[in-house]
Amino acid sequence: MDKHLQHIDDTCSGTELRNILYRLKLKHPDSDEIRMTFKLCSCSLNDLQSVELDALLDDAQDMHQYPNKEIIARWSEYLSYRIRDGKKIHLRKAVLLYIDLFIVNQNEEFLIHALGLVKQAKDLFSKDIGEIYKLGKQVVLKLEKPFLQKKLIADLASLNPNRSFEDFNVFLRQQIQSHERNNDFSAVLFLIEALRLIKSISKVESKIMTAETLEKDGDWQLGNKKPNTFYPSILNTYQKALIELKGLKCDDKLRRRLELKVLTEQKENIKMLSSVGQSFDDIGYSSEEIINEFGDKCIEELNIVDFASGYQALLSFPLDTSKYIKQNSPADNSFMSQLFSEFKKIDSRGKTVGTTTKDEYELIQSRNIIRECMINFLRKCKWIMDCDSFVDKDVISYYLFKKCKSKFIPSNRMYLFTEGLSAGFANDFVTSSHILIPQIENSFKHILQNRGILTAKIYDEIQHDNMLGGLLDKLIQVNNHNIFYELKDFLVDNNSVNFRNELCHGLLLPIQIEHYGIYVWWLCLRMIYDYDLIFNMNKEV
Repeated sequence: MDKHLQHIDDTCSGTELRNILYRLKLKHPDSDEIRMTFKLCSCSLNDLQSVELDALLDDAQDMHQYPNKEIIARWSEYLSYRIRDGKKIHLRKAVLLYIDLFIVNQNEEFLIHALGLVKQAKDLFSKDIGEIYKLGKQVVLKLEKPFLQKKLIADLASLNPNRSFEDFNVFLRQQIQSHERNNDFSAVLFLIEALRLIKSISKVESKIMTAETLEKDGDWQLGNKKPNTFYPSILNTYQKALIELKGLKCDDKLRRRLELKVLTEQKENIKMLSSVGQSFDDIGYSSEEIINEFGDKCIEELNIVDFASGYQALLSFPLDTSKYIKQNSPADNSFMSQLFSEFKKIDSRGKTVGTTTKDEYELIQSRNIIRECMINFLRKCKWIMDCDSFVDKDVISYYLFKKCKSKFIPSNRMYLFTEGLSAGFANDFVTSSHILIPQIENSFKHILQNRGILTAKIYDEIQHDNMLGGLLDKLIQVNNHNIFYELKDFLVDNNSVNFRNELCHGLLLPIQIEHYGIYVWWLCLRMIYDYDLIFNMNKEV
């Protein structure tokens, strides 16, 4: 038995005890007993069951001779997990010591932990439950910390459900009214949960009360906000309230009221974000320089001077942009960026349409820069081609279907591909996109089906076809070509351009469709001409 541990006061606990043990550990680094005792007392009470202290088991009796109550209480609880035969003795001793520590030091952590242990072994404390409950009740009625009140009531309700309802129902409702008058709505939420725990209200009623409280909280924040100041918490509060009502049968007036408040705050938020937030399309001045230089350099190096050289460049330019993505990753290592683990994409109406991590956001931005580089090059190349000559539909049809004979185009879709590609050659990329996007999706389905790969949910009663995202996942599985990753990011990722979905739902402005349309047109050309290279599938799904 270590003599230094014997001199620690019996009621010393918590941080003070850990500090003493830490100093002893530094002063006596060779003492295994001090080191293990520090480990015993430095872990959370809830982690005692998993902490490894078997080296002390040989000196189990010596540990009980130390005067400090927290050391003995923790050690007794630890033994109750490790020594099956002595579980009752050790667990009972631990609980009584934790209660003594609370009475002396008024640290609610010890009482809450003791109640939790009693709840797990009610039979062992059948004669003591009345007194333990009485002590817990006294503490709840005196406490001014709603979070701790809720935790204590949860345990007391388990020990004596009927009595807890009688003792706390009126008290909790009075406390709720008091905290509401003080606009302390977080406290109210804890107490509503406590009402549910004593079965004073049902789960549905608690959700409705929670929604009403969150609405009051949002209203209070709204009434006290300063002008020209961003308050995202107001919208978050109203949204949390609305989520509580999801799937519930409740007062339609409450639901409608919250819906209107959410929509109003979304509009307010988008005004502020338009001023201070980062637009998805805002790539920054330095990136604009990179994009313009990329286009000019490609035109020069590929010696594009007329239609023929331009068209040849379009068909031979590298499809794999992964090396560019790694080189141009716009990592944001600023102090503020480290404070946020989640990035959200907000649409023009203030709705959250996508969430992602910091790393994924930076990858999306990298792809976006490379994509803009390609669009810049395509526009400059197309302008040189247009200055030289234009092509009509007959020429396009001849090269696509008679000379190229690409398997990318199903025989019954030749007309639509001709119309879509011709619109692109005529610089009508709005029309081109609307025609080509659904045809690209259909071609993917056609290619997979010809290889015996399922493209519909045939195990379901209603056998819907896989959406474009699902088709791209299957193509990635059997091929892994970088173009499929790029198409997934560009066409269907909510956190990125999401071009296919926003186009089909009418959410894009004509200028946005025209901007990205040339990229869709070029990708379609490449998949037609490079079919064998891109769709070389050797793996099985």
